[in-house]
Amino acid sequence: MKIGFFSDPHCGSEELCCGTRRPVLSLGKMKKALEYFRSENVGLVVCCGDLINGSGNVEEGKAYLRRATDLMRESKIPFYCVIGNHDLYDFDRETYYHAAGLPPLPFSTRADSVTLVFIDACYTDNGKTYFFEEKKADWKNTFVPYDQIDMFRDFLCHAPADEKIWLISHQSIDPLTEKSHIIRDSAAIRDVISEYGRGRVKRAICGHYHAGGEHEINGVKYTVIRGMCNGEESLPRSIRIFDTEE
Repeated sequence: MKIGFFSDPHCGSEELCCGTRRPVLSLGKMKKALEYFRSENVGLVVCCGDLINGSGNVEEGKAYLRRATDLMRESKIPFYCVIGNHDLYDFDRETYYHAAGLPPLPFSTRADSVTLVFIDACYTDNGKTYFFEEKKADWKNTFVPYDQIDMFRDFLCHAPADEKIWLISHQSIDPLTEKSHIIRDSAAIRDVISEYGRGRVKRAICGHYHAGGEHEINGVKYTVIRGMCNGEESLPRSIRIFDTEE
């Protein structure tokens, strides 16, 4: 099975923000990406977070979230989305998942010969979500809660020896990513992979760092998907397709 990935469309009404982001163009880019995935016979699509930009207006945020997820449903390709920090700017998780009609993280699912494990790193070191509970919290202060790391360890302990696993997140687990975009307790996650998932965790895929990146460390291929929101035309560099049979 081919799985298509994109990240950080930051859909919204803004013509330009943060110097390079064009949120108002992102729904059109998503449509083109989904058409390309369909032409390539992609069997599953994953967005690695920040579907919306977050305007500070709850109703506008919900509207763009629904427009983005409706567009994905119209493609007729099954899809999953990781929650990103901007997705929580306008409202809490419950509102996000209800408006988007998406399953809450963390969870795992089988995709052909690979198990995808989705984790949620949109927490601060005190276990609170950001930005909703702590407006203007430092977006660099991002952690995966201990219970999620324990769940991941337990999953690896009980997974078959020949299981192929891809770990999906919004923020990066790759220690070579630009440091402000790395999950603060990512070393604990990598330690779990090294001790319990060596040879089985094949990929770790994320978004968040819009420049993207790719490294291989201890047999794990770390991929940061480029941000779709940047510039007037960011395709095709911001979409990736990986085959579960690789």
